[in-house]
Order: sequence, then C-alpha cells, then structure tokens
Amino acid sequence: MVNAGFRSPRASDVRHRLVVGEVAALDAKNGMALGELAERIAAIENGIERCRVAAGQRKSVYVSLLQCHFPKLDDADVIEWDRRSGAVSRGRSVDELAALIDAIEGVCPD
Repeated sequence: MVNAGFRSPRASDVRHRLVVGEVAALDAKNGMALGELAERIAAIENGIERCRVAAGQRKSVYVSLLQCHFPKLDDADVIEWDRRSGAVSRGRSVDELAALIDAIEGVCPD
C-alpha cells in the first residue's frame, strides 16, 4: 500500500537533481556549455552513452534547461549562468544542495 502523502518525483524534479549533481562535480574554476550539459543529462535520463544521444533527446533537455531549470537554479545561487554564452558554472549554494540531495537519496532510494 502506498502512503497517501507519497508523491513520486516528477521528471522536472529529477532533472533539477541531475543538473545539481553535474554542476557540483565541476571544477570551481571551469564552467560547462549548456549544450554539453544537456547532452550529459539526456544520456543519463535515457540510460545511454553520450555518443548515442539523439538530436531530439538533447534538444528536449536543452530547451527545458534554458526555459525552466537554469533561471530557477541561477536565482537560488545554485548555478552561475551566463545567459549570453549559455555557460554554466558552480553557484555558491551548489555544494550544500548536492549534499542534501545525496543524504535524501541515501535514505529514500528509488
């Protein structure tokens, strides 16, 4: 029986966590291009190698990062996002949020 208060994670929640994990793994001095991050996340979500990501899979992630995820994560100082170049790097809060996500996932595995 499923707990009445239980809510399965939405795809956008999972994608937020993936962005945080990928950005937290970046070197503090280096960023990543939006396209590269979109490709990495598409590969993870589809359980495939990056070289096998189809253009449509990458584009779907790219658009959602650009329109939904990056603005929210940038506003929360989780990422630093250069809107002109599309580059993303570590924000001040990324380590704390990544640690919290790891702790929760350790207690509540999929």
